Amino acid sequence: MFSFKKLCKELLLTTFILSAVSISAAAADVSVGTVNTSALKLRETPGIESKTLATAASGEKVVVFGKEGDWYKVSRNSQNGYMFANYLTVTKNADAALGTGVVTGSVVNVRSKPATSGSVIVQLKKGDGAEIIGAQDGWYKIRINSKQGFISPDYFKPAKVTLSSRSGATTGEKVAASDDTSEKDVVAYAKNYLGVKYVYGGSSPKGFDCSGFTVYVFKHFGISLSRTATGQYKYGSSVSKSNLQTGDLVFFKGSGKAIGHVGIYVGGGSFIHASSPGDVVKITSLSDSYYVRNYVGARRIL
Repeated sequence: MFSFKKLCKELLLTTFILSAVSISAAAADVSVGTVNTSALKLRETPGIESKTLATAASGEKVVVFGKEGDWYKVSRNSQNGYMFANYLTVTKNADAALGTGVVTGSVVNVRSKPATSGSVIVQLKKGDGAEIIGAQDGWYKIRINSKQGFISPDYFKPAKVTLSSRSGATTGEKVAASDDTSEKDVVAYAKNYLGVKYVYGGSSPKGFDCSGFTVYVFKHFGISLSRTATGQYKYGSSVSKSNLQTGDLVFFKGSGKAIGHVGIYVGGGSFIHASSPGDVVKITSLSDSYYVRNYVGARRIL
């Protein structure tokens, strides 16, 4: 016998189930996109007539956290916008320096693996910021000072924040990172590129030469440097070798030039640099005989 009441109950239950599925399907997700063309524009809205916000070079990596038609919603160096999907190669799991982000939930767990079953490393509050260093299984991989972990994209989003290595967590005030950049922030960011190959004239994660590497690192913090080691030696203030601090630029003679090489002091008597043709970005001791002989001086930029 037909029961209108029973039919209504079944329709209500079906609607509830479909709604639950829709909510689950809409859950936030995050991936890493790599530019697979010579240059790719970051646009304000999804469309070729939209305002260009920036241009990414071949091999650059961006956060991918959504899609609208033929366009990915992305974040490049913490600047959000859209990129044409055909020119991005997207992967779920990748490590890369991807800018910064801010916590959007009231109290959010950072976990040891990209799953709610992972142990809690630290808890962050709404407005706290962290460095994005990759993506795995739909979660952000982040770094907070010396700690690394995973945070759900449901409670975290890319944004420009002021990172401070002097506190247990970072502040999520949306200002230019260079407004309160610490020396340790610069060094931590530079270390993300350890192992990138040396390419003469290179100034992107696809390959660096020495001055291209320092330009790229400091540009991330809103600081523009000359493209040559000689030009960079004119920036900041002179620092004696005995008073070096992390983040200082260190300079060396090279190939008959008064100044032919530059790197970033990382502390402990060592510096990080795009070494030489056939080599990679690496950390080298200042006590290495070659660099002792060719040491010229240092400049403090920050």
